[in-house]
Amino acid sequence: MDQLRMRITTSGRVAIGHDDPADQFEVHTAMAHSGIALVNDRTDDNARTGIRFKKGDNERWGLGCDMQGTGGQDFFLKDAQANAIRLMVNSEGKVGIGTVPPGGAIDGYRLFVEDGIATRDVLVKHGAWPDYVFGEGYGLMPLNELRDFLKRHRHLPHIPSAAELDAQGGVALGDITRHLTRTVEEQALYILQLEEKYEALEQRLRALETSTR
Repeated sequence: MDQLRMRITTSGRVAIGHDDPADQFEVHTAMAHSGIALVNDRTDDNARTGIRFKKGDNERWGLGCDMQGTGGQDFFLKDAQANAIRLMVNSEGKVGIGTVPPGGAIDGYRLFVEDGIATRDVLVKHGAWPDYVFGEGYGLMPLNELRDFLKRHRHLPHIPSAAELDAQGGVALGDITRHLTRTVEEQALYILQLEEKYEALEQRLRALETSTR
């Protein structure tokens, strides 16, 4: 049985594996693994493969691999009008939006965004949540030791110092949220301790007033 391989319509539309293209160029297949391969048969490092999107004579966008033409294993989306890389995936699988992701500079991170992120919500995966602060036998630091700690270190326990944040290049949201929650819970315990001492002092004062009448 004859099978259509390719057709060019009278209007200049091209179809592969189909006889009635609705667009300028279409590829149809029933194969499980199929697609379009762009192959550069050169083997030197500065041979790269890409697709350019133009409007008239003006190039608008570029899509390709090996941005620098040095044999690198990266994928990029370039805004040709601004001459800027808008998105890049490097050889380590790190993704940069508006920036080139650092190679090996920051471990454990995959996404790097320049300028900022606007989103409806963010879910940060966390480690052990500090509910243990309210457990029996939790070693709450005595207030006099807390006072000494603050004088010596100039920051709260469990909270990184400014120097530590500078050294690691920023704040890890999951970790800092967990540490802040632990600090707030400890402060709640301090407040309850002070309340107990205040109530005990009030009872002693009332007892003293009663005995002197």
